[in-house]
Amino acid sequence: MQMASIAKYFELGDQAHRSLEDVRMNLEVVKHCATVLFLESSVPDILTEMSWFSPRRSPRTRSNEKSLPSGVEESLASSSSSSSSTTDLSLSSVDATDKETHPIVSLLTECSENDTSCCELDPSDLTTLISKLHIGTLQTDAAETVTEQQAESTPSLDPDAKYENFLRVDEVSVSSIRASFISGSLRMELFHNNDPLQLYVESLKIRFGISRKFLNHEGRPRLNFVVDLPPDLCKILDEANDVAHNLSIESGTASTWRLTVIRNERFANYPTARLQISSESNGTEVYQIEEPLETIQKLNFSSNEFEDLESALLPGTLVDAYFSLEPYDYQKMAGIRLAAKKLVIHMKK
Repeated sequence: MQMASIAKYFELGDQAHRSLEDVRMNLEVVKHCATVLFLESSVPDILTEMSWFSPRRSPRTRSNEKSLPSGVEESLASSSSSSSSTTDLSLSSVDATDKETHPIVSLLTECSENDTSCCELDPSDLTTLISKLHIGTLQTDAAETVTEQQAESTPSLDPDAKYENFLRVDEVSVSSIRASFISGSLRMELFHNNDPLQLYVESLKIRFGISRKFLNHEGRPRLNFVVDLPPDLCKILDEANDVAHNLSIESGTASTWRLTVIRNERFANYPTARLQISSESNGTEVYQIEEPLETIQKLNFSSNEFEDLESALLPGTLVDAYFSLEPYDYQKMAGIRLAAKKLVIHMKK
């Protein structure tokens, strides 16, 4: 077959018999032929059924058909139709599945639904069809990649995830409590085995709420309150107090040590401790649970506006507390600060 005939088939124009134009046409013909061969080898059934290109038959087949007698030709046609129908039935389920998910069928469906300009494309314009198919595949791959990255980078939405390392009282072994200084400084830390000593205690009863009598260095009320301590919690706090106090003495400090557990001579059987509240942006989280409905509400406050917090932390109220034990040595005073990380106040109507 001549190059001019192939060019005419692909509607590339007439051959001009000039060097540069002939070279350009030859390249276009080669490109279109390669595209046709690629599509026919990859998706022959779909191309035939979608009528993008007519099914091709070899010249030998055509010549044989012309030379056959009419009776033989009819016999072959009938046998051919019966065999093709059997083949179609056996492959119908597979073809239906492939066509639903095949990228070319998806491209045509997308064009018909979303872009009316696609319907105006010339079926012989193979370059445009291939480019659209390629772009669609790239966009699908990019969308899948972005989805995977978002799934991997999405942080945990569980609000209690950061409190998983807080120990309940029955999970603490008193003999495993130890204290040590941070390397290169005089700051002390308390540990339970190899983890920071952090506790979670439910239903602590408030003895005294926030008092406006005690002011900080800025002249504002100190955000702390006093709770009654159950016996098991007292043992843990007493052990932590002794371990930290002994290490403080070994360091040679002259600061006065303040006991963690407060015991009043008149109320010896009712030990208490003071929980400190931080008003910083990443400080103490405070929530209220209204009983018996158990509706949870976050309580917002600051060092200037803490009236809602003050009215919630009333004597006799029960509170669930997540707190850490933080030793301090400041201005000739030393001890252990019970820093509240999260409070859940049980409100009764």
